[in-house]
Amino acid sequence: MNLDNLANAGELLAGIATVLMLIFVAYELRANRRQNRLSLLTALDKGWQDINAQMTQDEVTGHLFFRGCDDPHSLTDEEAARFWYLVVQYINHHKSVWTLLRPRYS
Repeated sequence: MNLDNLANAGELLAGIATVLMLIFVAYELRANRRQNRLSLLTALDKGWQDINAQMTQDEVTGHLFFRGCDDPHSLTDEEAARFWYLVVQYINHHKSVWTLLRPRYS
């Protein structure tokens, strides 16, 4: 075996190793992206649980939220501000979940 044959074999092995490394990196990136999405969805779910817990544990906040949903014009300015703060929290959580779950190429 001469030096040219060894060089060609080395180039072939380097090429194969490079392709295998790229496949491994792509697999790891995809797995990492899935894990990050799951972590974000878990955090968003916790946020919704916190908002709902706040409304069920605090009678005033729960009553305010349902009254605001039924007739927002019946709220005082302070109540309306608190109500819209809760609504914005819900909307932001919904938008975040929608962004994570919508089709990739829409």
